Amino acid sequence: MDDLIRVIDSGKVRGYCESRLYDGRSYFFQYAIRRRDDQYFAYYFSVDESKMDVFEDYAYEELKQFGNATEAFDFLIEKGADITKFRAFKGVSPL
Repeated sequence: MDDLIRVIDSGKVRGYCESRLYDGRSYFFQYAIRRRDDQYFAYYFSVDESKMDVFEDYAYEELKQFGNATEAFDFLIEKGADITKFRAFKGVSPL
């Protein structure tokens, strides 16, 4: 965890995407964290995969700002994130 925080403190974005079942339906989830100007930004996104073609109408998205990494990670964990899966994003980063 300390290594992850060091990387984030250097301004890098870390997170991951995954699909998993929730209430018998397949959902796409995305989690990310970034530090900028002494603030930590935590990002959460979810959408029913059957609605991906119209995700802007059905997706749930949150971007929250925190004063420290612990609070940001706690928020993401509450949303279902597994911190051990956090990596560099390939392609476009959500933050």
